[in-house]
Amino acid sequence: TVEDIQAIVEAFGHAARRAKEAGFDAIQIHGAHGFLVNQFLSPAFNKRTDAYGGDIANRTKAVLEILAKMRSRVGRDFPILIKMNSEDFIDGGLTVGDSLEAALMLERAGIDAIELSGGTVVTGDHCRKDIDSEEKEAYWRKAAKAFKDKLSVPLILVGGIRSVPLAEKLYAQGYADYFSMSRPFIREPGLVARWASGDLRKATCRSDNLCRGPLMAGGGIYCVVEKEQQKKA
Repeated sequence: TVEDIQAIVEAFGHAARRAKEAGFDAIQIHGAHGFLVNQFLSPAFNKRTDAYGGDIANRTKAVLEILAKMRSRVGRDFPILIKMNSEDFIDGGLTVGDSLEAALMLERAGIDAIELSGGTVVTGDHCRKDIDSEEKEAYWRKAAKAFKDKLSVPLILVGGIRSVPLAEKLYAQGYADYFSMSRPFIREPGLVARWASGDLRKATCRSDNLCRGPLMAGGGIYCVVEKEQQKKA
């Protein structure tokens, strides 16, 4: 119901306030991968016929309300980012065109940066395997270029980033302003420190997604390969 949506908006606002009070430097709205905010944006999930459904302007309405409520709780100087899908890669899902329209609306509403991803937890496209070459890295790069050409706020590119030279090249070519990673830090928490020291070998993450197994079993998340190697050492 509309009342449920307003309760969700309020909950995001309170969560933002608590995060700021707890000492966090910024907040990111998770608007990707088939989770709640992505479900408002995606026509594959959002079948509403009221002001919150239909065209992309209506499907973005709840997200804009969430952003406004969060902003009212943390102030203009506290960074609020959003991770969003370039595409859903499911039948009837969010397209690059609609996603870019939503991003532009969020920019006008005061979002501080956008992290671009894609796919859903159902299909697994959001977390591709076997990233063993530069060609397979940065797998949302094509969509990122379309976003970067239109947006003024910083664009963050995620998805299979494993090597510094590629990130530097994509930055120079105008694909993104920043690059983010997840799985490489599970395997190698000190990766940034290693790179900063001058050791620019690519991340040692094999992109096998075995780290998801312990998480789904309720045992936390860790690199299964690294743990096995430690046992043998």
